[in-house]
Amino acid sequence: MLSTKPQPPLALLGDVSVDEAIMKCIVGDWDRVQSTYIGDSGWSWPLRVSLVKDDSTTRRYFIAKGDLGMSMLRGEYESMSLLYSIIPDNVVKPLAWGICSSQPDHSFYISSFYDLINEQPDMQQFCTMVARFHEGSSELFEQAKIHPKPQGRFGFHLTTHMGAFPQDNDWCDSWEEIFARGMRKILDYENDAQGSSMELASLAVNLLEKVIPRLLRPMETHVRSLRSSLVHGDLQIRNVKKDKGTQKPLIFDAGSFWGHNESHYSGNTEPRELALDDMRYLVEKYPCGYDYIAASDSPTS
Repeated sequence: MLSTKPQPPLALLGDVSVDEAIMKCIVGDWDRVQSTYIGDSGWSWPLRVSLVKDDSTTRRYFIAKGDLGMSMLRGEYESMSLLYSIIPDNVVKPLAWGICSSQPDHSFYISSFYDLINEQPDMQQFCTMVARFHEGSSELFEQAKIHPKPQGRFGFHLTTHMGAFPQDNDWCDSWEEIFARGMRKILDYENDAQGSSMELASLAVNLLEKVIPRLLRPMETHVRSLRSSLVHGDLQIRNVKKDKGTQKPLIFDAGSFWGHNESHYSGNTEPRELALDDMRYLVEKYPCGYDYIAASDSPTS
């Protein structure tokens, strides 16, 4: 814990590597600053900073600082800002992002600080919350009230991350296309991280060329279409906690994009063998791809 009298910003929090650029974002009327690390996310350094006046805490901030490039924390800020504009009672309030003055290869993200309860939120509240931001975001998208203006139906205006994994958010008008691009990138990442596998390579080809078209293409064929919804991008239980004050679920660590409202998943977090089991099952169940049903595919089939 660090507690000091007002000094130039770099000296204030130098022991915990919070520099002048961050202090400019949280400057206020205070007598002293208190700061402490609150864990390690694996790819950033979380910090709680409190501005104190007259022996009472006036403001508290959560700060994440990382060296994986500015796209990760900028993406989180942009994602959280959109989510907060739709369901502010259930989203950690984002405040700023930027580049550290003393370490230009490090970026930071600042939000309001909340006292969170480390327990699973009420599932009815949670599901209601998810439905609210899906529906609300779809309405905004259809009313052309999204800024910056989308350049397609699916994607995002910048790179966001699922954990440390950068997502391919280039705009397109096909859910099948953006889903397949994302899956291909996950498979390539797995291959680089865990080593090549002949079986994985073979299954991946069939997954991308047969299974995904068979399951997703019918949803956008003929008169069928999908609504674009803002999705969290990494909605897993560790990214949802209960607010101690309101008892409501709060979401954070978003890596959002515009996609199908059922595309909330946490990516390639399961062991390879379990993923291979799933891929074997799908490839065996849908060996012929979309072409097998194309002739009979219709809105009523």
